[in-house]
Amino acid sequence: MSARWLAALAITATTSACVGTRGRVVFDELRYPASLSPYLRPATDPAPPEVLGKFHIDDRAWGILYRQIELSGDVDVSEAINAEVERLGGNGVINLRVTLTQCAIDAVWLLNLIPMWPSCTSIEIDGEVVRSS
Repeated sequence: MSARWLAALAITATTSACVGTRGRVVFDELRYPASLSPYLRPATDPAPPEVLGKFHIDDRAWGILYRQIELSGDVDVSEAINAEVERLGGNGVINLRVTLTQCAIDAVWLLNLIPMWPSCTSIEIDGEVVRSS
């Protein structure tokens, strides 16, 4: 293997972990209980909650300079979840799932060598709006 290929491989290995963004997904203004499990109350509650509907929220967080500078800040999804719970007439959320994945723009490793090239994280939030007794 030539020295150039070895250098390119070393650069790729060391910079591929640097791309992405820093930030937080927050629920600061959420007015309803939310659970990562299928229950709002203890699992021993005999009445399972009635599922009124599902929701899906897509967002993105952006940054530059290898995660050092946030362009998006915190991603607060409270308003969207509150609106969906109110629209469906529920009183909580179950099976809440937050998924963060690297955007396709970050897969172009050659561009990631440029410190000011923007990097992105895709944020997907899923859940079920319920009414429990």
